[in-house]
Amino acid sequence: MISSVFAANRKLLPDNAVLLQSNTLYDELLFDFEKDLNGDVSDDGEYVHRWSARMLQSAGELTEVLPGYYYYITDYGLNEKTGRTPHTLSPLNHFYKAEQDGVKLMKWLDDAVNKDEYYSVGRHFVEKVRRFVEENHR
Repeated sequence: MISSVFAANRKLLPDNAVLLQSNTLYDELLFDFEKDLNGDVSDDGEYVHRWSARMLQSAGELTEVLPGYYYYITDYGLNEKTGRTPHTLSPLNHFYKAEQDGVKLMKWLDDAVNKDEYYSVGRHFVEKVRRFVEENHR
């Protein structure tokens, strides 16, 4: 669903618009929300991994088709017990601490907003799913 929203919004924006998205790898709320909407009764542990793979695939596809789209995907805050990550990184306890691949979330946003430096973080997550999809669709 998020891919459709980004694509629709992109059509309404000027050509030089930049779209930034941040996600955690196993979002503790979004997967549950989607699961409920779909009426899915499968195991939560199984579903969160499927949700994560779809989110990563979506980020990869958006990177290819939407100019000016950049993402920050992290496994920061992974709860070893539940296997889930925080829903949002905006609370101050996450915003200043969240880091992926040596890049803090705060720096990524500062670079984009104040320095016009755009890049995606967590690309290895996206690439891993891309390789898996390619290998299994041959």
